[in-house]
Amino acid sequence: MSSRSDQLKRWLEELIERFRHLSIYGQLKVVVVGIYVFLCMATVVVAAPADDKTNQIEARIMVLEGDMVVGRYVVVQNEGRAHWYDVVFEIDGGFQVKRDLVHAGEKVTLFLKDFQREEVAERLGKAVTKRQSAPVDMQVNVITVRTRDGKTREIVSPSAK
Repeated sequence: MSSRSDQLKRWLEELIERFRHLSIYGQLKVVVVGIYVFLCMATVVVAAPADDKTNQIEARIMVLEGDMVVGRYVVVQNEGRAHWYDVVFEIDGGFQVKRDLVHAGEKVTLFLKDFQREEVAERLGKAVTKRQSAPVDMQVNVITVRTRDGKTREIVSPSAK
């Protein structure tokens, strides 16, 4: 181990000696390049890694508790730089909300009563389609956001309130 440390010490001494023999302009070039390399490496180290909420369509999804009047609601934010087209928000039980467009950076707030599903009932021998809203006190476990360009599915923990 000492031989490696000795080799490193000699190499650094030679490097410093060569640096001292450079002209002032050569020394400035070395300093500028060194600072540039340091800043590039620092940027890579300091840059925040993608958090666990990042997904294919760059959606942030939150289920929040409202009051007795409003009930639970869902907030979905498009954190990407691209618009979402032909968007379908879906929760448990096949309840959906459809939107043609969600702009980049836009937050969409959806109350549980906004989510609907179609049910087919037999009346007088005919199939009748009826739209039913999600119950206001429904427990949401899974939220899926589908767009023309991709989708994300988020499992909401039962403890999240």
